[in-house]
Amino acid sequence: QILKSSHQEEEEKGKESAIFDPAQCLEDIHRMLCYDVFDLCACNLREREANPEFAIEDDACRNLIDSIAKDSTVFFTRAKIDKTRAGQIAKIWGCPGIKKTFEYRRKQHVMDNTPYFLDRIEELYVNGQNNQVGAIDAKEMRYVPHWEDYLRIRDQTTGVLTYDIPTRIQNRTWTVRLTDVGGQRSERKKWIKVFNGVNVVIYVMSLSGYDQVIYESVDVRCYDESFGVFQQIVNNSSFETTDFVLFLNKVDLLEEKLKTIPFTCFDPSFNETNDKEKVIKYVQDRFESIWFSESPEQWRDKRSLFFHNTCCLDTAMMQSIIAKVHVASIKRAMRDVGMI
Repeated sequence: QILKSSHQEEEEKGKESAIFDPAQCLEDIHRMLCYDVFDLCACNLREREANPEFAIEDDACRNLIDSIAKDSTVFFTRAKIDKTRAGQIAKIWGCPGIKKTFEYRRKQHVMDNTPYFLDRIEELYVNGQNNQVGAIDAKEMRYVPHWEDYLRIRDQTTGVLTYDIPTRIQNRTWTVRLTDVGGQRSERKKWIKVFNGVNVVIYVMSLSGYDQVIYESVDVRCYDESFGVFQQIVNNSSFETTDFVLFLNKVDLLEEKLKTIPFTCFDPSFNETNDKEKVIKYVQDRFESIWFSESPEQWRDKRSLFFHNTCCLDTAMMQSIIAKVHVASIKRAMRDVGMI
């Protein structure tokens, strides 16, 4: 979100409301919560028979969880969340067994930011009847999302999206064309269409996903998938002279998670202390190893690899990093055509 709206924010000088549509933002929050609550219920039902920590003592709450887990249409994932549904979600989220299920999210695809919204679910519902579908109308809204809400929404890219971002350097305006592609396995076959003519590849990895699995398979860990995809694209002939910028994202969530979940759950051979900086160094070393082993020797003087440790909630830091990436991409383009 920050990457795509950075030029707008600069023009608006902090008027975040001009960057996103509050009604659309609230609709996205509702959709995300419905999917995540379903995943939590399904995981709880699956795991609690073998683990008493996942037990749901309240009969009514357990019956509600089971009905959702067994039939997702009971909890219609495209519906708006009204007062009744918000009460159901609040009841589910209040169960200690569901809180324990969230801690166990490495075996499901529930987002790290979900509690931020679940803790305030009874503020977020809209006026109207349950199971309504379609866009949220401003008249229905009881709560107007803020910029902080917008940054925490899971915004899954489908297809290939292109944004032209004007960037001013030395009294001249350049246009940086950002092409955003979906990272899911089903989206990757579309990537090849946009590989030609790329000056810089921005590759984003979630540092906090070291204990989690990917959406498509519970047998594939997020870190393994990130390293594997990087290995597949880094030696593509279209990128012979293309710089790579790696955003190692969610530094804040990594630091928090390491307090309770050791990094050895990903790599048992990791013999450093459970320290954020050492984990980041481990990740950078893995990417650099892939970069040098997979890059043909004759390419090494033609392109570079850069790292940025990022937290998208720190907008000032992200604006600074994005500005540097814009400048780097323009310089890369100028070098490619012999201007510098």
